[in-house]
Amino acid sequence: SQMLKCRGFSLLEMIVAIGIFAVIATIAFATLNRFLDDQALFEQRLGRLTALQQAFTLIEQDMHYPVTRPVRDGYGDEQAAIIADSTQLQPGELIRLTASHASVSVPGTSTLSRVSYRFEDGELLRVNWPVLDRDQDTPEIRRLLMGGLLDVRVQLFNAEQDAGLTVVETTEEPDQLPDAIEWSLIFEDGSSFRRIFEVRNAG
Repeated sequence: SQMLKCRGFSLLEMIVAIGIFAVIATIAFATLNRFLDDQALFEQRLGRLTALQQAFTLIEQDMHYPVTRPVRDGYGDEQAAIIADSTQLQPGELIRLTASHASVSVPGTSTLSRVSYRFEDGELLRVNWPVLDRDQDTPEIRRLLMGGLLDVRVQLFNAEQDAGLTVVETTEEPDQLPDAIEWSLIFEDGSSFRRIFEVRNAG
């Protein structure tokens, strides 16, 4: 029988094989990189959606059920039940109101709390106090709701029979509540979110 002669790869064949491998590796790397970018973007959007849901769960509870119970601030001055776009608000403060919440300790009853929302350094904060009529030593309870924001706006509306929703310029009357409250969130990437809450305690 005749023995087969074995030979190795030529230099040209090796160069061609390395070139093909390099092309395949480049395509694979680009595909993997694109997949990782898409996954990171998806996780970012999912995280934002989760944060939005959690934030607006709290906002919804406060906006649906404000009450006409005025309070006194740390200096003993009376404040209206709901204040927005007023000189009584601190810089960056969006709205301050007295809200009614279902009691967790006594079913079928509700409790009142003084709540404020603030926009500071790209973050939306919810602030409340343990008592309605506070003094200068009453501590604030601050909760971060969301970051990555470019702007946050809160607008109050009244429902007119002929004109529909009209903007409420001021709400410093102690027994006055708006019919609706609009929230607009603008994110740093240019996306936005808008929602209008009906005030269910309004007359």
